[in-house]
Amino acid sequence: MKGSVQRLLTSLALRVGHVLLLGLGRTWRFRVADTDRVASARAGGAAVIYAFSHGVLLPLAYGYRGRGVHTLVSRSRDGEIIATILARLGFRLVRGSSSRGGARAVLEMTRMGRRGEDLAITPDGPRGPLGSVAPGVGLLARRTGLPIVPIGVAATRGWRARSWDRFLVPKPGARVWITYGAPIRWQGDDDSSEEPILREIGEALAAAERRAQSFATGESPATWERRPA
Repeated sequence: MKGSVQRLLTSLALRVGHVLLLGLGRTWRFRVADTDRVASARAGGAAVIYAFSHGVLLPLAYGYRGRGVHTLVSRSRDGEIIATILARLGFRLVRGSSSRGGARAVLEMTRMGRRGEDLAITPDGPRGPLGSVAPGVGLLARRTGLPIVPIGVAATRGWRARSWDRFLVPKPGARVWITYGAPIRWQGDDDSSEEPILREIGEALAAAERRAQSFATGESPATWERRPA
């Protein structure tokens, strides 16, 4: 019985998830700060690797819909739901994770990045823990030569799941703040450079989240735009 209910809920989520997100997203008011950092990363027309925590995937999925960003999504049951919703929002999907299809996924993402396509990855997904940074994002930066742009997200009003990632669902009418960290590039020619860049990414993501939260709570003033960079 439990399995049947789970399959029913999964089927329902696959059918209506993107419709619900579009309806909810239309009520959100986006505030985007630090877009100059993305412009800096794109100097000369380069693509970028967007990095953000798994828990803020929902508002970013709406904000970046229709751009054709290549996104890494796990092969889990939850990943299947997320993948279907993202595909209907115009994202291009690469399926895989550290436990299933990871090597092939990184290879495919590398090819897309070298072709000048934007990439998106959640360094702490799909299993966490919150704030962790898996090696895949550093490997992509090394193989593609693309800069990593950390993203922080916060909402003035929202629900937080009790899951490991504290998944954020902004409430109807909420202001959603998006901030960008300074671009991060792979430095060095060997694997000894991996640990420093992973640590830097983790610190940059945490800082971007804190900055977004400070705007959402009104603690810090900001110059902002309405659309994600």
